[in-house]
Amino acid sequence: MLRWSLGIPLCFLLALAAACHSAAPPSARLQMRLSTQPAVPAVGRDTTFSLLLRDAQGRPVSGASVRLSLAMTFMNMGQTVVQMSDRGHGLYTGVGAFSMGGDWDCRAIVEVGGVRAEQVFHYKVG
Repeated sequence: MLRWSLGIPLCFLLALAAACHSAAPPSARLQMRLSTQPAVPAVGRDTTFSLLLRDAQGRPVSGASVRLSLAMTFMNMGQTVVQMSDRGHGLYTGVGAFSMGGDWDCRAIVEVGGVRAEQVFHYKVG
């Protein structure tokens, strides 16, 4: 009887530990690096955005749906959405413009293989 009384709580703890284990979040499965041209974006001028997308092992990810959502950090100026095009080898590019100088959040939204990941990049627009 003592064996059963010890075995049941042990099984419960093992089942609980298995249920609590979760896979890495989508953002950890994808590596993103965003750059702009010009490096310091100017108000009202076209900015070319380049997003390098890699998997967790550092391999290029192609065939993803990628867009950027641009929003001011401290003021509600609405959002500007930039659709990104797949250029191959994990490179995605798009063109957009910032409507005002100041601090901006550029949220990269990536969907690939049933996984959705987001990462925010900060820019100071002059």
